[in-house]
Amino acid sequence: MRFRTLTLLFVLTACVEEEPRYLDCNTSPQSGDGVSFDADQMACVKVTMKPADFESLSNQYRFEGEEKDQWPGVIRYAAMSCSEPYPNGYSYLPADVSVDGWQALDVGIRRKGFIGSVVGANARPSLKIKTDEYIEDQQMGDTERVTLNNNHQDASRMRTCLTYSVFEDAGYPVPRCNLANVSVNGSGLGTYTHIEAVKKRFLRREFGNDDGDLYEGALADFTDPHLAGLPDTLGRFEAKTGDTDESGSGLLKLTAALQVDDADLELALTEVLDLDAFMLFWALETVVNHNDGYAANTNNFYIYFDPDRGDRGVFIPWGADQAMYDWDRIKTTSELTRRLSRVPHLRQRYLDELQWVLEEVWDEGVLSERIDAFAAQVATAERDTPYQKESTRDLRSWVQERRAHLDDFIADDGEVGAKEMGPCTGATDPEDFMLAAEVVTVTGAACSVVPRNASGALLFALGLLALRRRGQARAR
Repeated sequence: MRFRTLTLLFVLTACVEEEPRYLDCNTSPQSGDGVSFDADQMACVKVTMKPADFESLSNQYRFEGEEKDQWPGVIRYAAMSCSEPYPNGYSYLPADVSVDGWQALDVGIRRKGFIGSVVGANARPSLKIKTDEYIEDQQMGDTERVTLNNNHQDASRMRTCLTYSVFEDAGYPVPRCNLANVSVNGSGLGTYTHIEAVKKRFLRREFGNDDGDLYEGALADFTDPHLAGLPDTLGRFEAKTGDTDESGSGLLKLTAALQVDDADLELALTEVLDLDAFMLFWALETVVNHNDGYAANTNNFYIYFDPDRGDRGVFIPWGADQAMYDWDRIKTTSELTRRLSRVPHLRQRYLDELQWVLEEVWDEGVLSERIDAFAAQVATAERDTPYQKESTRDLRSWVQERRAHLDDFIADDGEVGAKEMGPCTGATDPEDFMLAAEVVTVTGAACSVVPRNASGALLFALGLLALRRRGQARAR
């Protein structure tokens, strides 16, 4: 992960303006076979649990220590290894839950998230609900998993669902998504994103089977350093179903295919990857500017080795709350996109797919209507702030301007990845990691003494650190 990304991610989670006042919702009557993902309806989620348990849940972290230790923790892990699994300090606690009239007692609930949705979000943590954690086979209709993302990095609250709607418009396998008004013990937490769990039910609907190998990747890639822990550990990949091969055979085959010469790359990849599907996936991540996805950051993705496609891999998008922002990261950071971009006719296939998405899928008018609808839902869950209004205005403008940017991108023949693969930390100078840690420390101190918005202090700190870095470079 590059320093710029670390910095921007931290800016998005650093002492922003005062949170809006959250509003409660009325539970709708249950309908259908289970919890609904109808984007036209905002889910009403009510959680009841011991206040001490919710406080405990809200103060659990992936890395050891307190909130202030989380950014240094991820930086430390990223700098030291590609294959050391990230720790997970989350545990389930008991609660009762109601989702649109579906009720389940004594469910398991835990915090979720990596860094961006965790730091600065103790008051409204992202949540995972498992209805059968304590009671065997308990479900809400046909639903046993509820995933609620807090939109901590997206004040508009709608970027994830809007992004997934573009994948759906393109006919690409994508989790279902709608907004949710969430409360705990009668206290409103505001607008969350309710996302379908990428589990067997999802696989059956999207692929017609559920017995293939499904892996989730978090800052993980298809390289020998990333899979160096096999056969003992999958590293930063995670097997997501009981049928998934924990020896990572599909991951290893894809890694081996990426090591052939350019002349043989297409044939080698076609044997282990649905290359047509990947070209569309890559194009869609580019169109929505998914800066924290696979192409740009080797993060937030699933890969399913589909038995009906000869066990070839298909990517599934995830974690899109940082999509549809102005800032661009190159979409050839990952090893797969890097290699493909360096073979002219394969890069052209990607650009042709990008052009198709712009002509046949991307519709500014439709997206604007969806923004209007989502904004109306958000208004029923929280009273907005200037920061939220600005985020929504920026999203509207971004949608209108994106086509022109991509037309220029295609005309310029896209991007060509680096000639050689960088180290597993994303080709980042180790000093950049240390600099990022200093930014975290300085900004954390600023947030502790400056009320509400400390963006000026953050910029001042970044400026000082940049000048210091320049001085060090001159000294060398």
